[in-house]
Amino acid sequence: MKLTLCFKLLFLYPLFAFSQGKIKFNSLEYKLSPVNIGKTIFLKIPFSNIGNKPMIITKCQSTNATSIISASKKSILPNQSDSLTVKILNNSSGNFRHKFVVGIDHQENLTIIEVTISVFGTNLFGKVVNKKNGEPLPFATVRIDKNGIGTTTDFDGKYSLKASLNDTLIFSMTGMKTLKV
Repeated sequence: MKLTLCFKLLFLYPLFAFSQGKIKFNSLEYKLSPVNIGKTIFLKIPFSNIGNKPMIITKCQSTNATSIISASKKSILPNQSDSLTVKILNNSSGNFRHKFVVGIDHQENLTIIEVTISVFGTNLFGKVVNKKNGEPLPFATVRIDKNGIGTTTDFDGKYSLKASLNDTLIFSMTGMKTLKV
């Protein structure tokens, strides 16, 4: 009896192991066009179930704190397609590689998806002066309204700051009126 049961399990297990959903992505690497700092990117990553049973995405996470990935909780039938949704926050300039880990209900292997993007800031240069006499204002604060990133002016009232084209700058200094531009 035990020998017969072991024999059946030995030959039937492979049939059940291959009778499952299987995820297939169109691509595992995405290189996005460069963007300005502060611009949020949304990306759809298509996939299909190429297995012969329904599947559910049970693991879907980002390895980067500035990006989010999500998937539908519904069952994906064989030969059916869907997509993952990726949101990338671009709060600083540079070249970035975002990695996402995806797994389905009964597979041990996880899929890694990589998205690379270059984020550019616009270098703003300026000089803060006293409106009444035209004298430079050293140590004035210049910051971006939406994220608080900023700098102070040097002894000649000059500053340099990376910002997006539509950012509002706040100029402030003790004893002076704050100005938004």
